[in-house]
Amino acid sequence: MLKRRYFLMAGVLAVCLVTIPLFLERDGQVVLDDADWALASLNELDGTMEVLTDGNAHPPIYQVNILRPGKGLEDIHLEKLVPAEVLGAQKPLSLRFKARAATPRRIRTTLQSAQSDTWTSDVELSREWQEFRLPIKTSVATTGSSILAFQIGGASGEVAITEIQVVQS
Repeated sequence: MLKRRYFLMAGVLAVCLVTIPLFLERDGQVVLDDADWALASLNELDGTMEVLTDGNAHPPIYQVNILRPGKGLEDIHLEKLVPAEVLGAQKPLSLRFKARAATPRRIRTTLQSAQSDTWTSDVELSREWQEFRLPIKTSVATTGSSILAFQIGGASGEVAITEIQVVQS
């Protein structure tokens, strides 16, 4: 009796181990993760960033406090380098992240090459965590590395962003 239960349990476990990666694979390959984002601003006194983390158990939360908002969204932004091979793969890309703000506000996500902004999308944040999935459609062919940025200036207050991923499908 014990042997039958053991084999049944081992069979169920084996099926789960095979099917779970298939479900995850359907979601796409992560080509840019949520590690090593940097805060950029015209003046270091415009804002501060704190990275909230509990090790590898959960993704980091980038909490930005905008002290002096500047003249526009682009004055303060969270950014990360996107390698040329990610954009040159000619496969559809999407940006996925969760965000919230201390007070409702608009932020802009943008992909910037050395020449110009090749993709932008605005989102509205609220006090509650919201999940965003934005298809990245570049309007200009990009060569070389680009910068992916969350432009969050324009108004004082806190913005928190987490679970940032660029996914290739």
